[in-house]
Amino acid sequence: MSLRKLLFVPLYFVAQLALSAAIFELAPAGAEPGAIYVREGEGSPGEFNPPPWSPAKAKDVQEYMAQADQHCFNQAIFDLQNMFKKMYGKEIPVKLVKDTSEVRFPAVILGSLAAEAPFGGTLKDETAKSKYGEGFRVFTKDKAVCILGSGRYGNAYGIYELLNRMGVDFLFPGELGEVIPSNQNLAIPDIQTEQIPSFVIRKPWATGWIKAKKNEGRDIAVWQIRNRIQVYRNLTIEYAAGGHVWDKFRDKKYNKYYEQHPDIASLQILPDGTTKYSRWQINSTNPHAIEMLADYIRETFATNNYPKDKDVTISVGPADGDGFSQDPQTMELRRLRRDPVTGDWDNTDLVVKLTNDLFAKLLPEYPNLKLGFFSYHTYANFPVREKPNKNLILEIADITQSRFHGACDSERAPSRMLYKDTLEQWTKYGTKFYFWHYDWNLADGMLPYTRIRIAGEDMPYEHKLGALGYQTESCYTTSNNAPHNYLEAKLMWDVTRDWKVIVSDFCAKAYGKGAAPMEEYYHFIANKQALSSDETGSYFGYPGRYSKEDVRKMEKLIDKAEDLAESPSEKRRVDLVRYPAEQLKNYLDFYEAYTDFEFEDAQKAYDKMMETYKKEDAKTDHTLNANRAGGLDYPKYYIKPFVTESVKYSSGPYKIIEKVPERMKFVYDMDDIGEKLAYISPLLIDDEYPELSTYKSTLSRQGGIGFKKSGSSIWYRSRVALPKLKLAKDEGIGIFLGGFDNNVTVYINGVKAGSAKGFLNPAVFDVTDLLDKTGKENSVVIKVTRTGNSEAATGGLIYPSFFFQGPRLPADEKNPKPEEFKIMLPGAAGN
Repeated sequence: MSLRKLLFVPLYFVAQLALSAAIFELAPAGAEPGAIYVREGEGSPGEFNPPPWSPAKAKDVQEYMAQADQHCFNQAIFDLQNMFKKMYGKEIPVKLVKDTSEVRFPAVILGSLAAEAPFGGTLKDETAKSKYGEGFRVFTKDKAVCILGSGRYGNAYGIYELLNRMGVDFLFPGELGEVIPSNQNLAIPDIQTEQIPSFVIRKPWATGWIKAKKNEGRDIAVWQIRNRIQVYRNLTIEYAAGGHVWDKFRDKKYNKYYEQHPDIASLQILPDGTTKYSRWQINSTNPHAIEMLADYIRETFATNNYPKDKDVTISVGPADGDGFSQDPQTMELRRLRRDPVTGDWDNTDLVVKLTNDLFAKLLPEYPNLKLGFFSYHTYANFPVREKPNKNLILEIADITQSRFHGACDSERAPSRMLYKDTLEQWTKYGTKFYFWHYDWNLADGMLPYTRIRIAGEDMPYEHKLGALGYQTESCYTTSNNAPHNYLEAKLMWDVTRDWKVIVSDFCAKAYGKGAAPMEEYYHFIANKQALSSDETGSYFGYPGRYSKEDVRKMEKLIDKAEDLAESPSEKRRVDLVRYPAEQLKNYLDFYEAYTDFEFEDAQKAYDKMMETYKKEDAKTDHTLNANRAGGLDYPKYYIKPFVTESVKYSSGPYKIIEKVPERMKFVYDMDDIGEKLAYISPLLIDDEYPELSTYKSTLSRQGGIGFKKSGSSIWYRSRVALPKLKLAKDEGIGIFLGGFDNNVTVYINGVKAGSAKGFLNPAVFDVTDLLDKTGKENSVVIKVTRTGNSEAATGGLIYPSFFFQGPRLPADEKNPKPEEFKIMLPGAAGN
């Protein structure tokens, strides 16, 4: 049995139980209160407060963080004194002493003093050697509680262990997240515990998208310290495997390499067959590019004054996005297979080969060098041909997999089944890795979402695989993320704990007597996610996952919790959770309106989403509740263009004359050659073709998750009879396409009406001269070609489409003139 299992005592009992086991009081009635003792020079109360980061301040931040262990210990001493004052009502002094001869009882003994007589604290070998000095022991002896860390971090984390045992907790960043019970005499419970973390890497990153205001950035950092997280992604330099690197070589300092060898840049083949070089990515198979990367690694060692035998990991991964070279040597590796999730050529072997080439060149000079890359996007699989070097370390970033499922849901979520299989292949091979998870539903920060079940089930599994830890990208949106951020922090420290008990503990502390309905609320969300096989990212899968009846249930649970909660803080914490529930109601109103073609009502629902966001973000008592990227930017990208354009072409001088059917016949065209296969023809007999829902469902829910080959198309086919029309002078007929992923071409009666591109960008085409206006059927064929990976599991037509009548559209870039044509009407004489 491990030291952890022998010595760890759970934190989740309530404060009253802890106090009932008190063995002494730090501030006994009628007597002088005790003190907090720390050796001179080891630490003193002080708030963690690094300089705000900017390029100009980078050196100052670096210097501050070089002493992060000291700053964390000082913050912990500050918190200990401050929390004691809040519990007891009076200040407990911090005394800096030379040795234990100056200690007077009752006392709190910090740091190396705890190892001296009369306390005689010792650490197990495993604790004493814990990485970064994070291990600690907390023990009571006579009328003293002693905190002995294996380093300053351990001293700090031991202080928070004591505070947790006294009922103090830090649920989420900011003062509202603090739970501080009254403790009239500062009763100290009996504690005998010695702990080390389950994961060596525990450094969630507060994403820059959060757009922090005022003290929010510092609040997040302090919350991390209080929950034993490696603040500001500090430490673990020997495991800095992730990060995009090839983009660094766009800098002019590397011009000399490109001037001598232009083919270091990636070769791009243009649609007309010509080629050009692009520095977006590099040609990683080029020996001169490998030498450039080797020089970059040598420079990294020299700049940081690393000895050549230092155990350090350096990322050599691609720049973010696509743009990989299409030269013959690169394509030989890329064409080994396609990535099943994105559908693009798989680049895993390409990147592994680069690391192998660099290891062959550099290991003789740097024997302990480790190289790494994000296992991410199109290089997220296990290699087919290349055999990875044992010094390779991966940072696994699951950006293209379902955000609503974990490895625990692999039987329901195809992308997670592949992901789980890949993890187990890397584990079997012996490659070390850690995770860059995403703690919110990317491109949506406002609708209900939770990772409690995903984290609770997956983290023990990931630990069993040998994972080193986590650098999760976090947004700290309290309304959704607080319970799973708290859970993840607790499991990163001790993965053996029961995740459901931790969630219960969170709810009890956050909501008091309102805990039960809030716990039910979070599990309701978790189960809704798990029991849906829809992997579609952002907003698009929500109408198939939730109903308005579900929203009413959520609202009832929140109302009940708020009624039961007693203190203003408990009630306010409950109220925070109203925000995503309210936004889900607004979003379902929006969905219901646009699927009914009531576009002005859809615009009202969108406006209400924005008003709700602004109202929440303007609150001053807790400003971390509304995700400023997901709550503001993404609705502008993914919703507003459709809303604005659909209203424009359905009202005022325009009117809808016919809807494009919601369900249409379809063909998957994996090689985008449908024009050569008669898919545009009105004469093609498609009576028994299957049908595909467009804007009322998702491809994922209809089994289309495998439709991912970049450049492949869906051909939608239908026949639409317009009412008999007489057009006034300067009037015309157009077709409006609400949104698609991500290139579209429309054919009316076999003639190309126009093409447009852009994820969810509405498109309009003039079809006046292509349509029959006497009431006969028209052939409508819409080809949607997917390039890139705009959003997880999307594709095809996403928003509604319709024909409209009004002022004739001018021919311009947005509305190109149709091709010269001969109309073929289905059913017409001779056709």
